[in-house]
Amino acid sequence: GIPEITFVLFQCMFAVITPGLIIGSFAERVKFSGFLFFTVLWSILVYNPMAHFVWGGGWLQQMGAIDFAGGTVVHINAGISALVMALMLGSRSDYKSGHPTSPHQIPYVFIGAAFLWLGWFGFNAGSAFAANGTAGYAWVSTSAATAAAMLSWGFTEKIRTGHYTAMGAASGIVAGLVAITPAADVVSPLWAIVLGAIAGVLTCLACGLKFKLGYDDSLDVVGVH
Repeated sequence: GIPEITFVLFQCMFAVITPGLIIGSFAERVKFSGFLFFTVLWSILVYNPMAHFVWGGGWLQQMGAIDFAGGTVVHINAGISALVMALMLGSRSDYKSGHPTSPHQIPYVFIGAAFLWLGWFGFNAGSAFAANGTAGYAWVSTSAATAAAMLSWGFTEKIRTGHYTAMGAASGIVAGLVAITPAADVVSPLWAIVLGAIAGVLTCLACGLKFKLGYDDSLDVVGVH
């Protein structure tokens, strides 16, 4: 129901953001030229096949896989690839396991998370390919899950460390957005809240795995995705 070129560009948006997620796990360890080379190869050898497996009648979709807006194609795909790259490249020279590196400008991080939340409506609601009830349903579910994950991450952080942090809230936002993406069109707003709340707790705990297992995931891409 939309022009083919519009659909092509919309799909390119998914393809271009996924390497942007992956690089968060091995930031500060590759040259920009190296990342561009990786992006071209990874897009052809990993992303494109996965997209065709899950969407457009691919074999995973035929097996019953539900992925409304990229939960498998973008996020699980990015999380696994991020782990592989972090292991292959090793840790940063100044990295100390168990001692997280705080960002230089936390307000910028939070502003970025807010923009991400806004932009995610383009992913999830836009995956309805129309301004219809499905788009509205996905929009509401996306906000509900994200808000719940932000709060549940904060509560988990409070229990573990004794305080809430803005960084934790930003990470919770991303966790909720990731969790609701594959099912934004099929879960009710109430169940979206439940899903987001669970995701906030699990991802908060999962981000600590890098300290136990010894890999350097710069921006917690593996833990969140």
